[in-house]
Amino acid sequence: MAHRALREKVAPEQEITGSLHQRQGIGAWAVRQARAIARQRGHPRLQLRVYAENPARALYARLGFAEEAVIDGTLHMAWVASRSGAA
Repeated sequence: MAHRALREKVAPEQEITGSLHQRQGIGAWAVRQARAIARQRGHPRLQLRVYAENPARALYARLGFAEEAVIDGTLHMAWVASRSGAA
């Protein structure tokens, strides 16, 4: 899988997705920043893809992303500024 190949290229001390860094608000902060930048640049919609088994999908849902499709085990999600109103 491509994500495993990518992980092998990153030194363990450089990886921020491990359990030591989970539940610290880093992901939520990053998504909020992306939404703010999108709004500033006039883009009312953000899209992302996440593996269905990835627990981060709950974070994305909490932050206003809605599931639009499931293709080959990958969830396609989108946030629309006018729909969610979330900052």
